[in-house]
Amino acid sequence: MKTNDYKNYDTLTLYVKKEKQQEIAQYYFSFGWELAVQGENKRYEDINDFTFVRLHKIKNKDELQLLQVYMEEDINQLAKLDKQKYAKSTALGLCLGIFGFLSMSLGLLFFLNFLPQSLLGGLIFSVLGIGLIVLMIVLLPRLIKKEKEIYSQKYKILDKNLHNTIEKAKLLVGEKYE
Repeated sequence: MKTNDYKNYDTLTLYVKKEKQQEIAQYYFSFGWELAVQGENKRYEDINDFTFVRLHKIKNKDELQLLQVYMEEDINQLAKLDKQKYAKSTALGLCLGIFGFLSMSLGLLFFLNFLPQSLLGGLIFSVLGIGLIVLMIVLLPRLIKKEKEIYSQKYKILDKNLHNTIEKAKLLVGEKYE
């Protein structure tokens, strides 16, 4: 198939992470696309460029295009979900860690001043810093566990939707030449 014969073929170009390229290619094959060109991306070394082609006139084309939009949305949602898997625990850990370290540092500076009011301030900030670090150590494992559960539930739903969409597309592609 030619990638520049626009009257007879549709063309689709994708930029795909190398670790996902086989999976993504299989998804598009389910929609009747064939891989015409595959190559390294000129800008990013962890990306491959794919050009797919498909006959322009096929049966069920409108339904396939709609299903393809649904599939692409599910793929994007899965990628976003992976990217944000531990967002809350990371933010909480950074905040508590930074504020704990700063409080302990400030407490140490107060202690080094050797004045009675400085000793009280040093004690307060040191206890606050240690408390924040202990709070971080206690809360983070629980939050990470909860984030894993939420991730797993959302992932299962999106993955099921994705595979249902692909199965529908396979059925429609099977009918394309009838």
